[in-house]
Amino acid sequence: MVTKAFDAINIKLYKMLEPKGYKRQNVSNSGEDNLSSLYIGENVAYSVVYQKDKKHMVLSSCAVSEGEPDNEWKKLSTWIFDPAADDLKHADDIARDFIDTVDTDKKVVLKQQRKRVKGEDGNGDPIFFYKRLVTVFPELKDEIKYEEMNFVPFRAVTFGREHVVQRVNSLLKSKDKALIKKLAEVLCNQYDYGDLSVRSCITIVILNSVPEQDREILNEYLNDDMKKAWQNALKFKDKKVKPEKEKAKKRSFISDTLKNAQ
Repeated sequence: MVTKAFDAINIKLYKMLEPKGYKRQNVSNSGEDNLSSLYIGENVAYSVVYQKDKKHMVLSSCAVSEGEPDNEWKKLSTWIFDPAADDLKHADDIARDFIDTVDTDKKVVLKQQRKRVKGEDGNGDPIFFYKRLVTVFPELKDEIKYEEMNFVPFRAVTFGREHVVQRVNSLLKSKDKALIKKLAEVLCNQYDYGDLSVRSCITIVILNSVPEQDREILNEYLNDDMKKAWQNALKFKDKKVKPEKEKAKKRSFISDTLKNAQ
């Protein structure tokens, strides 16, 4: 089942990558080693690895220099795939997520490259993080677009409080374990990948807003680093955070139409 799932994910991912000039490289998957695949493009390389010991399906990326990956891999998305419990339908969900992630990551990689030239940190920012949450809460997509069009800078804290916190708490109360597990995977992955602003949005804004009685059901699916970060963040719960300075963009006919359509 693992091999079939791995192949199904890679077939769908390559179908999206091949027209964009990516080449799939030959990677040995014999014996008891992890299953691996590698795709190399002009500027970015992607890998899909199934870690048999952890039962993790992992999508990662790195920059390409002179046609070769620089091997400074960053995890973009991690899913649990347990062959004893999961089926090919779950593999389809993973494939869709990986495809969406790659589509978003291309913009982030280019942004990282520009930042490296300036000597700045190139990790994922809050906008990238919130777009990853669209895989859990699809309705966030239009709300993110509206925020980007109408406010500079993107109000990461305000957006989390107004659009994410309530949805997270409602999901936890629903006790939908499959979706809660998916949420936990996004939070853990983005906490590891994101910059300091992303980490603060995850811990101080989102996790610290989870009612005490609902913490355990989410905590069950978090990794050890995320659990520790949340525990530390709880020390700051209920302390005042300086509000963000808002600067509204000049509204346009397009943005007004988008808002009215929501």
